[in-house]
Amino acid sequence: MKIQSIIDVARHRNGISGAPFHVVLFEDIGDEASLKVGIVFEASHHVAVLDVRLLAEGIITFGQNSWRGDVFEPELRQQIDHWRDHDHTVNDTGLNESATRSGNETTININPPTEGDPS
Repeated sequence: MKIQSIIDVARHRNGISGAPFHVVLFEDIGDEASLKVGIVFEASHHVAVLDVRLLAEGIITFGQNSWRGDVFEPELRQQIDHWRDHDHTVNDTGLNESATRSGNETTININPPTEGDPS
C-alpha cells in the first residue's frame, strides 16, 4: 500500500471530445511521502502522479516531479470505484464523504464532521 489517505476525488470530462479522467488528491507513505495528485484516465496504464508542492513551485520537470503511475494505479482505481459507488458515507477515518452528480460529472468531497454531527 502506497497511499495513506485520499483527500478528494473529481471526475472531469476533458471538453466535449477529450477522454474523461479522474483527479485524485492524496497523501502517500514512504521515503518521499507528500501530498500528490493523480490523473487517472479510463484506459489502463494511463495514470500520471505529481507532487502538489512542487507543482505550486512551478516544477514540472521529468525526474524532479514525476512519480510512477503504475505503482499508484491499483489503489487509485480502487478508490475511484469505491467513491463512484457511494453517494454519502462516513469512512473509517471519521470523515464525511459526499458525492455531487451532474450528468456524467461526479465530484466527491471529504470533510471532517461538523460539531453536533451524529456521525
